[in-house]
Amino acid sequence: MSLPGPALRRTGAAVLLLVLSACGQDVVDPGKAAAIAPGKTDAGTDDDCDDIAMARALPAATIIAGRPLAWTQCSVQEVVASYGEEDADGNGDDSCRIEIADSRYPIPESARALGMQETLENTRGLIREMARANIEMLAESRKSLEGDPVMLRVRGGPAALPVVGSTSSGDAYAISVPASADAEPGSEPLLSVLKDRYVLTIECDAPVRDHDQALALYAPYLGALDLGVLP
Repeated sequence: MSLPGPALRRTGAAVLLLVLSACGQDVVDPGKAAAIAPGKTDAGTDDDCDDIAMARALPAATIIAGRPLAWTQCSVQEVVASYGEEDADGNGDDSCRIEIADSRYPIPESARALGMQETLENTRGLIREMARANIEMLAESRKSLEGDPVMLRVRGGPAALPVVGSTSSGDAYAISVPASADAEPGSEPLLSVLKDRYVLTIECDAPVRDHDQALALYAPYLGALDLGVLP
């Protein structure tokens, strides 16, 4: 089973960005991100990260799984750290991005003044619930396959099981995996909803091929997060 969520999640995020832009609010723009490590205060640092509490959950490491930190950028809606190499459009063949989005951040006064409070509340809640639904769907899929050896063989065996686990904060996470070795692999994100508030997305450009490879691809980034500091 391929995860349909990222497309829907990106649609919801796009709506949110359009509304925020209309309200004159800053949003994360990879093309303008600072090429520095999170938490630093030297010249060139993205100072916005110093003022965002959830940015403290980003890894302190400047190299993860051989990929150097390329940039970080923070806003009250989302914090992002990108590792590896990207082009000017934020794309690359060897990069991984960690995003933590706050689905309960305070609605800006400018949005309230424009009558957009309800739209923002609905959109940010939709992003959280879409992520949660995808995680639950993959967990149920794995459970069903493990209980049905015949269907598991048809799907491709244990290597085709979705990855399901728990973060250091005790919240569930999941990664979609291709149905068989014959399926065309593609980029699949790790998704988690933390503390019923934050949507964690880790996505690498490297394609996900099977269960163990997906786990190995994302484990270093998940393990480097300090999720206990999230407010």
